[in-house]
Amino acid sequence: MNHAQNLGDRPIHAAWENKFVRVALTLGLLIFAAYFATLNFLTTFRLDDDNLYYVISGLTAAAPDTFKSTYHTLVSCVSINDAGDTEASFASRMILRYNYISNYTLMSAIWGGLFRLKLLPNSELAFGADPFISAFRWSQVFVLTLAILVVAAGRGGGRRTIAVAASVVTCAALAAFYQKADRLTVGDPLLSLKFVLSAPSYFNIFHFAPRGVSAFLLLVACVWRWQGSFRIFYGAIFLLCFIHQSNATLIILTFLGIDALVRPAIFSDRITLVFVSANILCIFAREELTSIVGITNLAALIAILVAVALTSSRIRLYEQVSSRVSQVTGIALTTEVMDIFTIIAVWLASMPVLHAAVGHGLVDQFSGRYIFWQLHTRYGSLFLAVIFAGLAYKACDLFGQRRQTAFLLPLLIVAVAVFDIFVQPDVVRNATYENLSTVIQRGLADVDAATRQYWTQSKPDLTRNQEQIFYYTQISAILDKPVGSAPVIACRK
Repeated sequence: MNHAQNLGDRPIHAAWENKFVRVALTLGLLIFAAYFATLNFLTTFRLDDDNLYYVISGLTAAAPDTFKSTYHTLVSCVSINDAGDTEASFASRMILRYNYISNYTLMSAIWGGLFRLKLLPNSELAFGADPFISAFRWSQVFVLTLAILVVAAGRGGGRRTIAVAASVVTCAALAAFYQKADRLTVGDPLLSLKFVLSAPSYFNIFHFAPRGVSAFLLLVACVWRWQGSFRIFYGAIFLLCFIHQSNATLIILTFLGIDALVRPAIFSDRITLVFVSANILCIFAREELTSIVGITNLAALIAILVAVALTSSRIRLYEQVSSRVSQVTGIALTTEVMDIFTIIAVWLASMPVLHAAVGHGLVDQFSGRYIFWQLHTRYGSLFLAVIFAGLAYKACDLFGQRRQTAFLLPLLIVAVAVFDIFVQPDVVRNATYENLSTVIQRGLADVDAATRQYWTQSKPDLTRNQEQIFYYTQISAILDKPVGSAPVIACRK
């Protein structure tokens, strides 16, 4: 079974499936998404430790031993301490960085290819601004364009495009309320809610990093899911495992829980079951957080989900509850309604659970503060666009009841999109690639000079403040363009 039990009698309104309308919707969505993704990129991309680390993951995507050897060489030549790290143990951070290098396999491969394609061999620095910027800029363009075309393709593409477009323009509108003073790791419920609703620039669906790309692709996968295409959904989530494994783990566990309880019959479809099994294997094989959560606990959770699916299938729990709710409230518990309800419930419940876990010492302070608090907030940010798309998808039932009202929803989306564009501050609207390139090139020159000075020391300290120097040195070693006295094979004496 590859279609939800409750979707068979939900017709796709012909007005949204008109070829001209579908093409117009698709082109509009492509233009709007590209516009805001470009604004986001030009105003948030910078020379920082995260982006340098992503470059390393790209350069070593096909040669993990190169990463390990250069990393171990550099670590053996420095003295790591926690000075300057205000959020958590820097030593623990460096361990996570080492373990997470294969977390973004597909994106890393694209980054690495684009970076090497634009790399100039005669550059005075290890690399210039153009390959550094292009690797991220064009990878995002490629992924967003392909994802939107997938949304629009096939039967029901008009409705899927409307749902995605509504979510995209809503997220763009809310992003304006983000304030840079907000912090992720405080653990304050109201601050976390504000953070999630505003979907800050480096966590929203317009961001070029894997967390933003995975959130956008999750949105795309869900509109197919709500149309009953569970094979496509779980197949897409399997691909997400190689774009951002940690996000994929949260996604897999969330939807497996929903489907095990609500629609276990979908697992009788062999192809769907194969994708589900592959997703679970990815968690055990690739997810580094299992070292904190524990493989035994994770296996127990999967066993519970299997037991829930078997029990729900026998007693037909969803059919009974859905029928009762429909009789009392008149609301049909369709796939998108159940997804929205469950996602919000899990997010709200996770905060007190995390408080209790830290308070009772079930996890150490680093894990509780730096990882689990972030997971709570990132969970909300990851699913924010899905919630808006689900509401829009459900609204299609209301607006599509009459042909006269069928175009009201697309017109409303267009109005919000125009509002989003014209309310952008001048500093955002006037951002240019040339200015960004100049800033990045100047920053690279500064990092290069600092790196040369840094390696004149014997066994220098490595703190959070020198993290960029560490990654710049590693990139130069991978490219066989050592900087100054930086170690290449072994520590210099």
